[in-house]
Amino acid sequence: MRFLLKLNVQDENFRKIQYSLDNGATWNPLSGPNVNTTLALAEGNHKVIFMADDWFTKYSKDSVNFSTVDTTSPVITTVNPREGIIYPKSPLFNINVTDETALDSSYFSLDNGITKTLFEGNFIGNPNLSEGDYQALISSVDKASNKKDSIINFSIDETTPGIIATSPKSDSTYNNKNINLECLLRDKNLDLSNSYFVLNDEIQDYFNDSIVNIPLDSSKIKEGQNKVEIYASDLARNPSDTLINFIYKDTITGLKDKVIDKKYNELIAYPNPLPRGGNVRLNYPKGKTTYIDIFDMSGRKMNKTIQDNDKNGETEVNMSDYSSGVYLYRVRSVAAIYNGIVIKE
Repeated sequence: MRFLLKLNVQDENFRKIQYSLDNGATWNPLSGPNVNTTLALAEGNHKVIFMADDWFTKYSKDSVNFSTVDTTSPVITTVNPREGIIYPKSPLFNINVTDETALDSSYFSLDNGITKTLFEGNFIGNPNLSEGDYQALISSVDKASNKKDSIINFSIDETTPGIIATSPKSDSTYNNKNINLECLLRDKNLDLSNSYFVLNDEIQDYFNDSIVNIPLDSSKIKEGQNKVEIYASDLARNPSDTLINFIYKDTITGLKDKVIDKKYNELIAYPNPLPRGGNVRLNYPKGKTTYIDIFDMSGRKMNKTIQDNDKNGETEVNMSDYSSGVYLYRVRSVAAIYNGIVIKE
């Protein structure tokens, strides 16, 4: 801050004039006897001592005490709450206000100044807020009436995310591995970067949408008991999880060759390999009602079950629409179950 210094020395034998600032040891010369100069001073209280003398070594002293004007506003430092943060519960407020000279009053308000919480210099405390969106107004005034306001927007979210899972169904049995994870994650502040699922204790993938439809990795699905764990979090770090247990039972390998009638060992599929187009003929023992099913290598059933009520021991299966590959057939009756392989060229 710059301060204008003006004075006049009346002495016909004037020789020089000098000054000392704030009781300093240094005396600074001034041009006189009429002084009109500017001093660079900081804000605050000051004292200037003047000393003038003449050619006869006579001198005189005078001093002036004064204050420069305070134009600096208070400084507000807020540790908590912070702008744009979503808290899982009412945060601990930590607000500090300083000023180069002297503070007059400080307060914070959560309703645009209608209700004020006064404090001096520093406030640490919990206003015990419930869930919702808030705007904190922090205001401070110093003795020179310089005012400083700070506005901070924050939220409190105490609700954990909701998880609605529809597939796989808990405690259900599946005969093939073509299973999708289907679920809905519900939270207005959902944090997808911290929401994911685990298949049989291995993290599989993080979600990129609240509506989830993701194929499960068939190589991770094992025979028997399986589990999917779904984890969701929101921006307030409220956690939520759900567990789905399901059973996978391979339709083909689960049917062990339980040959009661040894004649079933003589079952024949012809032609095998099967050329493009055409039917495969299955021969088996006569005299029993027999059921025939065809599956691909993933366990997906390819046909409508064929029932041989004539008990003649022979059935043709039309495979003309099947693509090239390896297929499994199952022939069963009350007497036995037999599984075999047919190759479609």
